[in-house]
Order: sequence, then structure tokens, then C-alpha cells
Amino acid sequence: MRRAAGFLGALLMMAPGLAASAAADPAAPGKTVVQPAIDGLFEAFKTYPLVGLGDVHGLEVEAAFYADLIRDPRFAREVGNVVVEFGASGQQAIIDRYVAGESVPYVDLRKIWSDTVGWSPPAGIVGYAKFFAAVRAVNKSLPAARRIRVWLGEPPIDWPTATREQVMAAFNARETYPASLIASNILAKKKKALVIYGSQHFGSDTWLRGRVEAEHPGAFFVVHAYAGNHHPEACAPMLQQAMSLWPKVALASPAAGTAPEAALKQCAAVKSAANMPVVEGEGVLFLSPLGTQTVGAVFPDYVLDIALRREMVRRSQIGAVPLIRFPRDYMLVKSDYAFDLEAPGFAQQMQALFAEYDLSGDGQITADEYLDPIPR
Repeated sequence: MRRAAGFLGALLMMAPGLAASAAADPAAPGKTVVQPAIDGLFEAFKTYPLVGLGDVHGLEVEAAFYADLIRDPRFAREVGNVVVEFGASGQQAIIDRYVAGESVPYVDLRKIWSDTVGWSPPAGIVGYAKFFAAVRAVNKSLPAARRIRVWLGEPPIDWPTATREQVMAAFNARETYPASLIASNILAKKKKALVIYGSQHFGSDTWLRGRVEAEHPGAFFVVHAYAGNHHPEACAPMLQQAMSLWPKVALASPAAGTAPEAALKQCAAVKSAANMPVVEGEGVLFLSPLGTQTVGAVFPDYVLDIALRREMVRRSQIGAVPLIRFPRDYMLVKSDYAFDLEAPGFAQQMQALFAEYDLSGDGQITADEYLDPIPR
């Protein structure tokens, strides 16, 4: 086993007041439509200022879909903003420079994902970095005023000086911080945004969606993924239709102006854990056959860069994410990192780490080849 899951429109500028009116007069359930997901999501943006995608942390095909979505010319033209869970807001200046096409060294770029405060997603998932690179590539062809903006949603924290109390305060702000960011930078300015967060964050009450919609009712259109952790029987009729569209990602959602009918409502209701409430959505993404879905690679420096691992251990000692062990059945594969991140030092770092730790020279590093010197 190569991967280890635990390692990881007329209303185009709709004002919050319009969203509130829609919520006060809820639509009746309507026919479920299964269509190419990208087209379906842009239809949703004609009515809702926020489209939330429930992220199955690390799922390769889903991260690739995010990149495909922002590459569609309609995204920069009609939406223009993305709010993500997998980035540390303290490094907003770095992501701004990077997606604007400036030169950002890899050792600085990786702070975007390694400086997050949450327990999940883990630091350094390759698919998320590729998404940032895709935004950068799209922006190169656009004038500055039309470039896609990426907003990093994890609360800010100054890791070099942080105390245990500050770490806990930041962790406890993982819903309030992005809710405030969305309210002030997106909704207050009558803009739109794609919001990529783990499904649980789209719950009601004190979760991200609940906090946003307390002030902006009906702002969100939330879509969950049909994946290994969520594949209820109620999805079966929609799955059959989605299969006819594959390899294009398919979206099952209510017909325009209607609410989800019973089967779709059940299919789009996610329960991430026994002790967590059910999180309802308005649609479901059918990405690919379940048997083909895999958890993507993590950057090898998270495992092999000793200085970085020491820093992660130091943070864990003041209440941050514990350092993840190298699973016995996991392999780091050199070809997973053979892409251009356009970050000086990236290729050299990958080459150096494999030169040191790939003892057999086969382009793979296994647990047998790596004795972790850092205590956990």
C-alpha cells in the first residue's frame, strides 16, 4: 500500500439582503439534476455568493478538481476568490506574492501549509501546493485587477514566540477567523468566493457556515464529495447518472430555484464521526469510482528535513499538531515530486533528500531505509 490515509449571475453580485430574502421563503423540493460539476457550480454561483466544497483531506482526485475549476475562464471572470483551510493566514503576504507570479523561495512557500494550527489537514499535501501553482499559472494570463485571490483561512499565529495559551486560542478561532474573513472581505464587498474546507466546517450553529449564515442567511451552497468516507445508499440513483459522465466530475444538485429532494438530501448529509452532528449540503460531487480514489503524497521534507521536524516537535510541545510517524507501509516516491512549483530551491530540496535517504537508488524511500532521529 503506497499511501496511508492517516498520514495525512442577474444575481452575480448578490447582496446579503437578497440571500436573507431567499432564506425567509424557502424553495420547494425539486428534481435532482446530474451534470458536469464545473457547469453546475457556476450555475450555483448565479444564486449564491459562496459555494463550499467539502474537502476530503488529501484526496488526489478532489484536489485536481479544484485546479480544473479555477482554470475555467468563468472562475476569474465571475468569482475571483478562493478561501482555503489548508493555508496559514499569517503567511497571506507570501501566497499573495506567489499567485501574483513573483519569485518565492520554497523554504518560504512551504510556510503556507506548515504554519497552520489545525490538526487536519496535515502539513505538506502535494495536491494543495499544486492547486496554488495552478492559480499562479492562471493569473499569469490575467491583468492584475482580474487575478484570482487566494485567502488563507487558518488563524494567524507567530510560531517563534507562541505560548501554549496562544496556540489554544488560535486553534479555538478556526471557525470564527474564516467566518470573519469571509464576512469582511467577500460578503461586505458583494463579492463571491469558493470556500474549500473540511465537510464538518459547513455545519450549523458554531461552525463556519453557521457563523457566516447567522449574519448572512442563505449565503452558502455546500457540496460534499461521494468518497470512501461518505457513500450512502441514497446516492445510488445519482451515481448511475454520474457514471455516464465520467471521467468528467459530476455534480448532483437541485434544479435551479428548488431545494434538494429527499434522496439528494440524504446523499448530501455527511456525518464525519460518531460524536459529530450531521452536516447537510445542497449537492454531491461524484469524482471518480471509489476504487480509484487515493490519498495523495506529502512532501518528503515533512518526514526527512530534520530542521523542519525539530520545529514541528517544538510546536507540539506547546500544544500544536503532534509529529506524524512514518507508517511502516508508506513509501515516498520521487516521481510524485517531479513537477514545477516555480519556487526556487524546490527541485534541489527534493533531489537532495532522495540522494541522502533513497539508499537503494530505486526512486523510493521506505520506512526500512529511514531511521527517524527525532523523538516523538
